Amino acid sequence: MQLPPHEQLADMVRNATLDVCSTMLGVEATAQPFQLTGTMSGPQDGVFATVGMAGRCTGSGTLAMNETLARKLAGTFMMSEYESVNGDVLDAIGEMANMVVGNVKTELEGIMGTIGLSIPTVVFGRNFRTKNLSKTAVVTISFMCDGSELLVSLALNETELEESEVTSGFLQPHYVAG
Repeated sequence: MQLPPHEQLADMVRNATLDVCSTMLGVEATAQPFQLTGTMSGPQDGVFATVGMAGRCTGSGTLAMNETLARKLAGTFMMSEYESVNGDVLDAIGEMANMVVGNVKTELEGIMGTIGLSIPTVVFGRNFRTKNLSKTAVVTISFMCDGSELLVSLALNETELEESEVTSGFLQPHYVAG
C-alpha cells in the first residue's frame, strides 16, 4: 500500500482538526492552505503535543500553539478557566492531539490497513525546537483559532510490514516543562 498524496493527507488533517474544533470544543477555526515543511521547527514558545503512529505507515501528528490558545482550548474542553498552563491544560491539549491524529488514523486505515497510536506526549516551555526524523516532507496546516495560530502537522513514512505483522501498543504519557 502506498501513502496517499500530500494533498489527500492535508485534507485528512484539515477535516479532522476542523471537526474536533467544532464538535468537541465548539470553537471556530479557519484553515490556511497546507504547506510542505522541513523536519525541524524554529524556536517555539508554548505547547506542543505529538502522537506517534505505527503500522503500515509510521510517523506522527503534532499540534503546536501559544500558551494563551492552549489555556483557552483546555478551558473550553474542561469547562474551566486556567490562569496558567498546568497539568490539566497539558492533559487537555494531549487529548485534543489524540482526537485529531486519531481521526486521521481512522481515515488512513481505510487506505493503509492497521495503524496503532501512541499515548500523546506534550511539551510546554519557551524557546525550544522540535525535529521530526521523517524521511518525507511534513504536511503542515495553520489554523486561525480564537485569534491565535494552531499548527497541525503530519509526518508519515511507508513501511514494508504485512498486515499480519502489525500490532498496536501504547506508551506512557510524557510531559516536559521548560
